[in-house]
Amino acid sequence: MEQRVREEQTAELLDILPSRGRQAFQVFCKVLRKDYPDLADKLEAAASSERVQPVELEEAADPVSSSDESSDDEPPPDDRKVLPFWDQLTVYMGYRPAKDATLVTGLISLLTTVERALLVCLVAIDIVNWVHTERCSLEGILKSIVLPLILHPNHNFLLFPVLASWFIAEKLDYLRDVTKFIKKTKDALREGQSRGNRKVTTLAQRFTFRHIGFGARRKMQSWCRLSSQVARVLRVSGVHQRGPAITVAGCRHYSDAAEADLVVIGSGPGGYVAAIKAAQLGMKTVCVEKNATLGGTCLNVGCIPSKALLNNSHLYHMAHGKDFASRGIEFDGIKLNLEQMMSQKSGAVKALTGGIAHLFKQNKVTHMAGHGKITGQNEVTVLKADGGQDVVKTKNIMIATGSEVTPFPGIEIDEESIVSSTGALSLKSVPERMIQIGAGVIGVELGSVWSRLGSKVTAVEFLGHVGGMGIDMEISKGFQRILKKQGMDFKLNTKVVSASKRADGVVEVKVESVKGDKEETLECDVLLVCIGRRPYTTNLGLEDLGIQLDNRGRIPVNSRFQSSVPSVFAIGDCIAGPMLAHKAEDEGIICVEGIAGGAVHIDYNCVPSVIYTHPEVAWVGKSEEMLKEEGIPYKVGKFPFAANSRAKCNADTDGMVKILSHQETDRMLGAHIMGPGGGEMINEAALAMEYGASCEDVARVCHAHPTCSEAFREANMAAYAGKPINF
Repeated sequence: MEQRVREEQTAELLDILPSRGRQAFQVFCKVLRKDYPDLADKLEAAASSERVQPVELEEAADPVSSSDESSDDEPPPDDRKVLPFWDQLTVYMGYRPAKDATLVTGLISLLTTVERALLVCLVAIDIVNWVHTERCSLEGILKSIVLPLILHPNHNFLLFPVLASWFIAEKLDYLRDVTKFIKKTKDALREGQSRGNRKVTTLAQRFTFRHIGFGARRKMQSWCRLSSQVARVLRVSGVHQRGPAITVAGCRHYSDAAEADLVVIGSGPGGYVAAIKAAQLGMKTVCVEKNATLGGTCLNVGCIPSKALLNNSHLYHMAHGKDFASRGIEFDGIKLNLEQMMSQKSGAVKALTGGIAHLFKQNKVTHMAGHGKITGQNEVTVLKADGGQDVVKTKNIMIATGSEVTPFPGIEIDEESIVSSTGALSLKSVPERMIQIGAGVIGVELGSVWSRLGSKVTAVEFLGHVGGMGIDMEISKGFQRILKKQGMDFKLNTKVVSASKRADGVVEVKVESVKGDKEETLECDVLLVCIGRRPYTTNLGLEDLGIQLDNRGRIPVNSRFQSSVPSVFAIGDCIAGPMLAHKAEDEGIICVEGIAGGAVHIDYNCVPSVIYTHPEVAWVGKSEEMLKEEGIPYKVGKFPFAANSRAKCNADTDGMVKILSHQETDRMLGAHIMGPGGGEMINEAALAMEYGASCEDVARVCHAHPTCSEAFREANMAAYAGKPINF
């Protein structure tokens, strides 16, 4: 069966390449001639000249054939025979370095930045053309070129053109971008050679990555991570290579010694997504969850219920205030039915938790109810609620246990008058007065809910700003003004000394300034404690395995999310990094792909953060304060929603978009949005930063009109050109 599939895939590739390779070559030469006629002449002359017959497969260096006789750790031989193909490269550029394995490395060092970028295209086109002439078989290229390149010390650069050739043949649209690339290159060079070189490098990387069609963004982050794509091509031809650069693994099979390939402890956003992804990759997967429902904190008592209350409280606030009347909508008798509001929230949670159970069943993930404890490097014991237990033998273990509310020393939470974020989502009535300890993301969201519903909310914050860590200070100050206008009060640079509940049910809270020179006692009906969360890493059996936690209770992991025990992985809130559901989800997918033999990469600088108040506040990348601290030269582009047509139509003009870019390269370094739809808009910024886009790139993308996202485009325009259009 596998042999037949491999033969069909190979036949499909061979069918595509000859039919389009010559056309691709001709189109490229035509485009190249407009701006680089000399280079085009060299290319066409080399292509039309009589080619030297390639080395026969039995004569070519074959690193696979000797794998049984030598250790996997031995370096590849330096005297491998090199195909005349590399000799052709020197003809294109007019250089003749020595004919050995370092030929291309020497060639690249002699090229200008422009020539180096174009070389990528030339090599790829030549391989397509070479296959088209039928002077070398697909298998011959794979064995004689791809495999030596993988072992070559400079394979990071060399792999790309080889891989690109397979896709160029069927994606002629790729070639049209050569024109744009060359035009941008010339424009950049006119601005000065030093700046031009930097811009050309950025253009070359963006040009090549964007159109190859690999699909998975993480496999396009750098040259070296293309090796996982080589593995896919190698499997088509049945060639298997083992070595430090790449490991080609076949389809996973379950061994008799293990009952599972992966056991995931925890079913939150990171855990359940990782379990499903693992099952989709062919692993026998078990997910252990101690709670009665799946979904973890986020789905049950975090992200989802809080967003339901934020949305519904905003609608009530609009109807109860003057917003509707100013829009010509008048009605009497606005009434809050808190019980029904809570019921709608619970309905949304129930539907989504049930959805995870359905996805588990659909993807054949085994759900085991109980507390998961690691009792061996390849063993998890599930402690059931009835006192029983099950033991699962597994190849790999993933800890995705999330986090729990951080307690405040000396304050006992009863989830009635002194509540955590969990209790604040299920209050039976609207308190007349509420004090919240902490004005970070969770604090301002929950405080905003109860403020809109009629409570007098006062936030006590140790820091000197609202919004938590990472928020840009200019955005934070504007955000505080808007929340204060909505009715919330803030005591910044203030710490809570103690809190106690009186006999009449009133909670007394003693606070003092951070400097300690001012003390006062506040009273409230409900005290909300939201000073953050801490990793849930206790009672998991980590100590018995020798896994040491850091000083904040987190599990130290390497770049592949492995703990000090290679078979035990950890993701999400229980490791370092921001405690965000989408960050855990990304880590879960990437970790599982790594276990399956794929590439592992995540850029935490491109993970966005959102505060779901109204207006929403969102950011990704660096803040202005971070750039100053790191000494990075930067530019700022701003655009207020007051000048945005859609925001004006909606009478929702609070806030702005703020873009930070590198002063020399124009690359986007950070985006900060406060305004309508900021949580949706920030994803465009994250996408741009993930692919290294410049502010000019974003500004030149046509945005639909009228939309709030036009403000994002205008802010990018202000960053690169100095001024927006509509402000």
